[in-house]
Amino acid sequence: MPSDPHEKHRLTFGPLAIEFALPPGIETPIGVDYRRLSGRRIFVTLAAITFTRGDWSFAVDAGFHFDGASIPRLFWCVPGFAPLGVHLWATLGHDWMCEHRANFPRPEADARFVTILQDTHVELRHAQWMYLAVRGYAWWAGMGIAT
Repeated sequence: MPSDPHEKHRLTFGPLAIEFALPPGIETPIGVDYRRLSGRRIFVTLAAITFTRGDWSFAVDAGFHFDGASIPRLFWCVPGFAPLGVHLWATLGHDWMCEHRANFPRPEADARFVTILQDTHVELRHAQWMYLAVRGYAWWAGMGIAT
C-alpha cells in the first residue's frame, strides 16, 4: 500500500485488480467506511473503486452506499459468514452492478460476484453458498435468469 494518500492503491488477487485513490486525510487500508443509518448497517465508498479482470472492468463511484453481505444474523457465527470479510469486495461490486442493471443484467452481475469471491480467495463452499443466495433472491424477486 502506498503511504501517500494521493497515490492510487492497487490490490491484486490473481487476475482481479481493485484500484482506488483515497482523498487527502483518509487513512484506511480500503476505500470503504462503515456507518449506521436508521439502525441499519451500511458501507460507503470513500473513493471511486475500479474492478478489472481480463476483458471486463467497471468503476464504483465515490459515495456509493451498499449494505455489504446480506447474511442473516443467525449465520454470523459460522466461520466465513460474518457480515465483514474479504467477501466485502464482491458484495460492493455486486450491489453496484445490481443498481446499474441497464449495464449489467442480473445473471452477469451474479456471475461476476462469484468470480470476485473466488478471486479474493473466499472459501469455495462459502462462495458457492453466497452465489446460490443471490441467485435464489433473484428468482424469488422475479428477476429470473434472463434479466
